[in-house]
Amino acid sequence: MSHGFPLFWFANRILVRRAPRVFNRIYDRINAQLSENFLKQKLFNYAYEAKLQNLRTSGEETHSVWDRIVFGKLKEILGGRVRLMVSGSAPLAPVVQDFLRICFCCKVVQGYGLTETTAALTASDANDFYSGTWGLQL
Repeated sequence: MSHGFPLFWFANRILVRRAPRVFNRIYDRINAQLSENFLKQKLFNYAYEAKLQNLRTSGEETHSVWDRIVFGKLKEILGGRVRLMVSGSAPLAPVVQDFLRICFCCKVVQGYGLTETTAALTASDANDFYSGTWGLQL
């Protein structure tokens, strides 16, 4: 099942580096597919809220029950091995950042830099579970 994304973008990768536009497309496509089936959408929303609460309280991206039942299938979209997603070039919406953390059970890091200086200026910490920040200066 390709879900409309070329498999070579993600196949068997542990690290995924993409622009926010690609991550936004993943978010939109998964939500569009869920809206087609009421029962799947309800189960997904219940599992998502449980994992979001777990993420906010403990910082854990994983959940022993919901990862097997719901999110294991989503992880396979990206090959099932992704441990870190890195986004740069523009801000990633906090909703999308949380969505990626929860659905793919991995850390999501945002960075910012200037092409003119050929260097990164800021990056968020992989263990920081707050969304919507680019982190501290490097």
